Amino acid sequence: MYNEVHPVVLAVVEDKRLSGPKLGPTELVERMGVRDARELPYEYAWVAAGNSIIVTIWTEFVHVHSSGRWFYIDSFDTQHRLGGGDRSDEQKQRAERRLGLLKRAYDARQSLRVVLQTNQVPIAELERNKSAKVSVRVRDDDEWHVAEWNDANGYAVLVRGLHGWSPNAAEVAAALTTGRANGAVAVAPASATSSSPAPAPAPAAAASTSPPAAAQQSPTAPGGEPGADETAPATAPGPRLVFPDQATRDRVEAAAMAHMTAHYESMDLRVHDVSDQNLGYDLEVTDARGASMHKVEVKGTSAQTPGFFLTLNERACSTREPTWCLAVVTDALGAAKHQVYTPEDMEKSFAFEALVWRCDPAN
Repeated sequence: MYNEVHPVVLAVVEDKRLSGPKLGPTELVERMGVRDARELPYEYAWVAAGNSIIVTIWTEFVHVHSSGRWFYIDSFDTQHRLGGGDRSDEQKQRAERRLGLLKRAYDARQSLRVVLQTNQVPIAELERNKSAKVSVRVRDDDEWHVAEWNDANGYAVLVRGLHGWSPNAAEVAAALTTGRANGAVAVAPASATSSSPAPAPAPAAAASTSPPAAAQQSPTAPGGEPGADETAPATAPGPRLVFPDQATRDRVEAAAMAHMTAHYESMDLRVHDVSDQNLGYDLEVTDARGASMHKVEVKGTSAQTPGFFLTLNERACSTREPTWCLAVVTDALGAAKHQVYTPEDMEKSFAFEALVWRCDPAN
């Protein structure tokens, strides 16, 4: 919908809509050289005359960098709708064809021709509502290209304009966190994290808890932090974290582990759950021959904003294990998404704050 589109992007779309010929969504693609456009009106990508590749860019998800460059993050997840929920078999096939064409363009360093599409329904309803229709589809005069193909994290970064620029890992992480270019993300209610410490009945009991470090975003990050108190005034020093019950934490953890296991297995890798061994990571990922590929610490949250607890052992492991990585699964109990961080990316992307201390008798 228009109110979900970045103003800079919306201005370009409106200029094209008002100044260009009045073409329907299918007719536009046909005019761009797709001979079978009328047989494939609901596709997300097409091959046009001359083997050029045309892809749909949903304007609601276009991010505008501080430099003025536009970028768009394309998930490798072909199983779930953009607004959440499972795709139909036909939708999965369309998403897989689109992903295949993007990979083809990336491997060949081929530019993309783009149609900018804005929808009549909110993103939450996209692909879910059978009556959902395209509101506006216009041709972008600027070419795009696939600037990054990230197998580890399961996404591609599409950039508008000349080659040679791409958002860095922290900027991609921020874009994935906000979800939309305009940053209009509501503060989530108190949410569960798989690594939340147990609620303490009294300060003395809390003091005896082993010391996790709370890895969380800056208070000024878009969308706030998970567990933010919605009743707090805007000038409050910071949101408080609310610790859910143990059963909820267990459900979040199990869902996050299952999500990441499925992710790596979809890449024909072997996944071993070692979470009960206190190694500083939860999953050992190997190739078919048994060679270690990744040591993955999994963190899950029921919120859409990443916020979690990291133990001293886990953080220490990140410095000594060359293949250690952090996988953060957001909305673990719903339309789960994940982001994988190297130790360096983790240190750059999150602020670390000591939440509790272990107290022993002083000598």
